[in-house]
Amino acid sequence: MHTKSVIASIRVKRVILRLVDEMIGYGLASSRNEAINILIQMGMSLVGKEVEKRKRIHKYIELFEKQGGIILDKKTDVSREIRELRD
Repeated sequence: MHTKSVIASIRVKRVILRLVDEMIGYGLASSRNEAINILIQMGMSLVGKEVEKRKRIHKYIELFEKQGGIILDKKTDVSREIRELRD
């Protein structure tokens, strides 16, 4: 699926730019733009998982606060999942 692209000016660390240039040099990408998009796409899955994990943590924090800050029993699903997410 191709979505419309937008321009986003960013600063990158030199090590990233060296990798981008190596990607071009070895034929993995035809431009810096393409190489950076490849790097972003490859990392999106990992970052997306971390974002979802933090979303669940925030959901449970809101639930905890709605319950008046009552400490949940260690055997409940909510507290077990919070412990798993924290690890």
